[in-house]
Amino acid sequence: MTDTANAPVTPQAKLNRDYAIRSLLFGTLLLGFGLWSFYDGLIGYPEHNRRALKYQELADARLQADWPAVAKANGWKTEKPKAAHNEWDIRTQFIMAAAFGLWGVGALIVLAVRSRRRFHADTAGLHGFRAAVVPYAAITAVDLAKWDRKGIATINVAANGKSCRLVLDDWYFKGMGDLLTAVREQRPELFPPEPATPTPPSDAPAADVTSDPAA
Repeated sequence: MTDTANAPVTPQAKLNRDYAIRSLLFGTLLLGFGLWSFYDGLIGYPEHNRRALKYQELADARLQADWPAVAKANGWKTEKPKAAHNEWDIRTQFIMAAAFGLWGVGALIVLAVRSRRRFHADTAGLHGFRAAVVPYAAITAVDLAKWDRKGIATINVAANGKSCRLVLDDWYFKGMGDLLTAVREQRPELFPPEPATPTPPSDAPAADVTSDPAA
């Protein structure tokens, strides 16, 4: 039987839950705006125009007093309607519906694709990127300029005459810090040296040094 209790822990990174929730809400909100705009362009604005034009007909005939009865008969609100929307107003709603709808669908598709990605590191190298495995020996440089502020590290890779850059983004995929630690363990020369740990002061009392008068 394999002893799994003592098996080494494999560093892994997968979709960040906080990012996933925010992206889901953002994409859903955009789709909601798109559907709302589509409804206004198709139903809401034309219906409002029918109310506004009917009220204007009564106003032209000096029959505004008949408006409450006319409105109730048609299932409309009885307050005076605002001015009718023009053709450009209605067209704008469809433009907004397309823009927000495509944006929302795109955001949800990106989220779905990222949710399927998994990264891990083992003794062979890094897995889950473009290549089947990225050997540690193929890593030529590590850029940590954005790591402390944004959780983003860039790794330069050169293999088989080709070079590329891999981005480890801890906001999108939680656990990238563990993969970075695995790279540091295998290629410590690519990282800045760790700051020296200051030696804590000793609590022992200082030796009482007295001069020897006979010396």
